[in-house]
Amino acid sequence: MKPKKRNRVVFYSIHDGSIVSNLIKIEQLLDGTQEKDNLEINDLLEFYNVKLFFDHNLFLPKWEETTISLYKTKIDENWFIIKNFWAKISNTNVLDLISQVDFVYKSHFWELTHYFHSYKKINTDVFVTLLKNHPREINYILGFKSIVPYFNKEIRLFLLEYSKAAELILSNIELEKHSHASNYIFPSCLTISDKETIINNYIDQPNANPNYIRLIQNSKDSQLLKLSPKLRLKAKRKNREITDEVLSKGQGWKEGVEISLSNTQKESVIYKYDESILIVSYSRKVLDDLQNNISLFYVFSKLFIYTDTNGLLTLWSKPCELDIFERIMMKSKNEYVTGTIFHRKNFLSHLQIIIFNEYLSHRSLSVEKLIEAFIYDRLDRHYGLTNIRFKIPSKKSTYLEKIRALSPEFESILRQYQLYVNDGIIDLELFQLSSSQLYLSEIPSLARKKYFYSNSPKIIELRNLFFSDQSLLHYIEPYNDQYKNLYDLLTNENVNFNQFADYQQDIISMLVKDEYLYINNNNIVSIKKDIMIFLIGELYNNEVITYWNYPISVQIVIDNMLNENLLYHEDTLFTKQELNYFNFYLNKKEFTNGTDLRNKYLHGTNTSFEKEHKRDYFSLLMLIIIALLKIENDLEIKQKSEYRFFPK
Repeated sequence: MKPKKRNRVVFYSIHDGSIVSNLIKIEQLLDGTQEKDNLEINDLLEFYNVKLFFDHNLFLPKWEETTISLYKTKIDENWFIIKNFWAKISNTNVLDLISQVDFVYKSHFWELTHYFHSYKKINTDVFVTLLKNHPREINYILGFKSIVPYFNKEIRLFLLEYSKAAELILSNIELEKHSHASNYIFPSCLTISDKETIINNYIDQPNANPNYIRLIQNSKDSQLLKLSPKLRLKAKRKNREITDEVLSKGQGWKEGVEISLSNTQKESVIYKYDESILIVSYSRKVLDDLQNNISLFYVFSKLFIYTDTNGLLTLWSKPCELDIFERIMMKSKNEYVTGTIFHRKNFLSHLQIIIFNEYLSHRSLSVEKLIEAFIYDRLDRHYGLTNIRFKIPSKKSTYLEKIRALSPEFESILRQYQLYVNDGIIDLELFQLSSSQLYLSEIPSLARKKYFYSNSPKIIELRNLFFSDQSLLHYIEPYNDQYKNLYDLLTNENVNFNQFADYQQDIISMLVKDEYLYINNNNIVSIKKDIMIFLIGELYNNEVITYWNYPISVQIVIDNMLNENLLYHEDTLFTKQELNYFNFYLNKKEFTNGTDLRNKYLHGTNTSFEKEHKRDYFSLLMLIIIALLKIENDLEIKQKSEYRFFPK
């Protein structure tokens, strides 16, 4: 029988955004007339998906207990039919059944085949034929730990010849778990050598997917996969070849940043776009009015905005800044996830420090001189970091020599601050005896309750409902796409409950019931727990909350959320996101696509080009500036927290 083509019920997960729309389809299906004698395989798989919703206690709010009970009875009846159907799967019908199954139900077919042990009625010859005729079924078969060992040798031989086998291996080992990754089980007889052979052959394919080629290039050795440097280099060259081919055909796109100093501009900074090029102009007069080195140093925070008003780094790659394509794009779990906005910020920050250094040279100054002044005039004399030491490289040195001189000074300044936080002083004798490796994540803060984070499922749910542009709760008439999320809509407009669509009303009603929203006598929907929702917005945008930058009224809410296990705090100099940013630049231990500033110059594997040395040197200067701004922010927060508890 030919499969019925219609919009069927599909269960993805308890967190999927299509739950309400699927429950509406379930209601229509269960309220309809069912011909039990005329059910084909996709009908049965649909009823299995219906059962999954009920197994997870997912119901429409309007369903009464009697309705739910009636629906459960119908589901139990269909489950009995499903069991009988799968009991009859065998060599004689499995190939025909596989060809009938709708794409959305492929995984569910094998899930039931695994659950009822129906695969044991399929012999090896038929299984080999199944994979030959339907090779993509391997994507689903590899998900079941009972089926793979049963056909161990057959699956290994298939993978050695299958053109997409490398993609399966990389998807399982290299892809980040919340994107396209799958928990595949591979045959125990498939060796690491087999995997390297499969991947090597994949690189040679003319139609190899460039996303997977990049995964190979940036792969990280593990117990499951070890690739030789030669194979990674082969992938790197293949990736370059693919990129060059795309650009030669005119299929690239224009993206970039231009920066300049204006002699006539009154505004401190002007931003504008020319198509996709960001053009930034700074006022030379504004810079000329800055008469001391400390004021000039603050250009990095106040004009270039390396850090925001809360002292948080702005330059890191934020998930909320990724567009929809960048979010779903294939990514290695070992790479630092970046997008267009991050690359633009990266280009801009690099150009800022170079053009500013050029400007400073006309005032017989340099970025290094500003760093030195900030350390001794601000951190030492103003904040009392007595004995702090820092040495800038010789002006006559090459960029390579400067990097090798500055790298240990960067670590030194952080190690000195670590001593200050732990002991209250910088003991130079103790400092000279310190030989253990410095971990940025272990540098403590002077302040308690410094940074608050969340891994609470409730916070994640509220964050997505109120602030994600994918929740669709904000898309209502007459505003349509005027606002980017529900929070913006409700804080800017008086929205009547009836303006929401039926599927939206169910979610709004849930938020009202949980007292995150309320509906007044005029049926207007408003935010009730406004401070809490604001803080969740901070978590959405920055993934962290800075406790001491908020008034007591907000701190009380933060403390309550902490007591309810919705938040947790860490007392470190850098946030987790800032640490990731530093690790991206400094080494490849954390991220395989990092620039490896620290290690490549330490081990002598750096390039021989002076132009690249210059770029790396200014990147290192930028990291030092960020670290100094974070140190000052920590000292300020310490003063603020002490004043809060012991006001004069």
